[in-house]
Amino acid sequence: MSDLEFLDLLMRYQDGAISPDDLAQLEHEMSSNIARRRLFTETALQSTTLMERFRHESHQGQGTENSRISSTRKQGRRLVAGALVTGIILGLAGGGFVWAMSSPRVVATSKAVAGLIDGGFEAMNGPLPSGFPHKEGIWSGDGAAIVADGALEGTRRLRFLQAEADANAPNGRAIACDVFQLVSLQGMPSLRGSQGESMLELSASFVDERPENTNPSVTFFCQLYLFHGDSSTIQKFWPINIGDAVASGSSETTTLGAGQWRRVTVKSLMPASADYAVIHIAARPNLRGSMPMGLFVDDVRLRLKTQPAIPVKVVEQ
Repeated sequence: MSDLEFLDLLMRYQDGAISPDDLAQLEHEMSSNIARRRLFTETALQSTTLMERFRHESHQGQGTENSRISSTRKQGRRLVAGALVTGIILGLAGGGFVWAMSSPRVVATSKAVAGLIDGGFEAMNGPLPSGFPHKEGIWSGDGAAIVADGALEGTRRLRFLQAEADANAPNGRAIACDVFQLVSLQGMPSLRGSQGESMLELSASFVDERPENTNPSVTFFCQLYLFHGDSSTIQKFWPINIGDAVASGSSETTTLGAGQWRRVTVKSLMPASADYAVIHIAARPNLRGSMPMGLFVDDVRLRLKTQPAIPVKVVEQ
């Protein structure tokens, strides 16, 4: 089934005119294809946004003839369909998108954060620098190395090798192999309140190449911490100062081998006070012991997503 054929099913579903057989086909397409599920979600959000806009404008025109409101709603439906078809042509099912109408009031954007350096681990080879990073734009942390085989994208990926205690807590338990990067957020837009909102989205792909159902289980983490102030001082107190973060988020996946890449994504609101971010990726065996072999990460991405506020008129009843 082509994207346009799938879009036709979506539009009939949204209009409530889909047959039971077509509904079953729509459900099958989404259950077997992650890109279809993403497309379904994004087109639904776009339809809601556009219809909300035209509903708002029709409210503004209260007191005019009903035919004008009906015409506005029909115009909304046509623009919804046009926006969805345009989205297909531009590759809306991909990882990021910029979507807009002719009006600047309703524009959602997604763009890469330039401050994240070498998210694909292509710039170097061999062991990472040890310890928490002392400056922005470098990967460092526990025992880990960049290797030139089996990459998901490019030619290199990062291998987790050893869990180590934090420098500021040397007597603490070393339970995970942690890798970090400091990323500057200076100059990045931040929408809040009536303007809308901005979010940071961190994602990474992990793989456990042990045979399937191998113990212990391993949990991979993506964690994101946003701070205000000077990034050059954070290493002096890490991880004691995690509580000083102005925003944070965490996401994880647990594996028992099988060698399948898994994408982990975490989101955090972007406060106007955030000056820099701590990117934290990790692998943790869930039983005490040495770090299992065959644990990797690749294709780390950080994106800023902005969603302006949708005009909404509250009607007292």
